[in-house]
Amino acid sequence: MEFNEKQYFRKWWFILILVIVMGITIYGMIQQVVFDQPWGNNPMSNSGFIVLMLLLVFLLGSIFLMRLETKIDEKGIQFGFHPFQRKGIFYAWNEIAEISVVEYNPLIDYGGWGWRISLTGKGQAYNVSGNKGIQVRLKNGKQRLIGTQIREEATKIINHHFNDAEAANPNP
Repeated sequence: MEFNEKQYFRKWWFILILVIVMGITIYGMIQQVVFDQPWGNNPMSNSGFIVLMLLLVFLLGSIFLMRLETKIDEKGIQFGFHPFQRKGIFYAWNEIAEISVVEYNPLIDYGGWGWRISLTGKGQAYNVSGNKGIQVRLKNGKQRLIGTQIREEATKIINHHFNDAEAANPNP
């Protein structure tokens, strides 16, 4: 039994904001670079416009490429934001003290979505959207929350593998 989930970071409102900012930047760049009409009260240099456009294109492209991948199997749990974390993070079952699928408040508990560190002592979160996640407490005390959109399947696989690992290694 294996669990695999890929979630993409494609919040419509965030993409809309980026597209609007890009549209305004393109308009300003065309006015200034193509028509030689300085844009604004304190115009940016032409090279500044080009660099800004490249940064916005890179940001938008990164959002479309970014995904949270989670894999749970007989060895443990592996997760990470790709393409930024090529290998991701792996925890073997014998490193995990507790694991369960929980409901949480992304804004209050972690300050939003993405890779977050809780200011309330709940550890790190890796989430893309929604309010359900796999809560992992390691034996060394660290905590991780990995967002999931497939709560029932994740629970079933975790219960199967974690209970088997606990039975095989009863030592604390």
